[in-house]
Amino acid sequence: MSSDVKRAVLTCGREVSYRHTVKAGLKNIYISVDADGVILVKAPAVPEKTILSVIEKKAEWIFRRMSVTRERLDAVRFEDGCPVPLFGVKYPLEIIRNPLAGLGRADVYLSGGCIKAEINPYLFKEEYFFKALETFRKRKAEDVITPMLEKRSSEMGLIYRKVSFRKTGSRWGSCSSLGRISINYELTKLPAECADYVCVHELAHLRHPNHSDRFWALVAEYVPDYKRIRQFMKSCVTG
Repeated sequence: MSSDVKRAVLTCGREVSYRHTVKAGLKNIYISVDADGVILVKAPAVPEKTILSVIEKKAEWIFRRMSVTRERLDAVRFEDGCPVPLFGVKYPLEIIRNPLAGLGRADVYLSGGCIKAEINPYLFKEEYFFKALETFRKRKAEDVITPMLEKRSSEMGLIYRKVSFRKTGSRWGSCSSLGRISINYELTKLPAECADYVCVHELAHLRHPNHSDRFWALVAEYVPDYKRIRQFMKSCVTG
């Protein structure tokens, strides 16, 4: 367990582990639970007793989240045959050891029903593979999700100005008041319907910059079963 993880015993007698990350720009305290049962607290610079007070108040919700089986989708290992999730399909990893490949890097691509990693077996480190896999995911997100967003934009009659893809922690997407949409390329680890839902969700914010009843009604108009998809996404851990 990381050294920045702290422990506390709640009034109910149960011990919990938590990690407090200070975010200067935040006005509120946000709590989530990771796949290992560690409580993740994002908050402005506040006393530790304030953090513990909030954990106490949210204890029932926290324990409920801990009891849910969550699927970790990022457990890719650098091993032949290891499944690599991509838009709902788990492709086996095929490692190609090519002495003529570039040194100090890896090429990751989809071919023949496999995700292939071509490496030079000399002066190679596994971190090169994982860096290349991140680049591969971002490229796939751009190739697959951008057309989804354009299609939904046309259907909904809502025009965005720009879309970018980046890794954004626990947020799947965001939409600024200027019409700039950001998509978390970690969505490539989930079924395609999740990416489609996020596209509709962020586009709906162009009309309703909130999560009001009218916002959700608009989302439901284009993704009628969005609640099921949202629940599934909450059960997944990607980072």
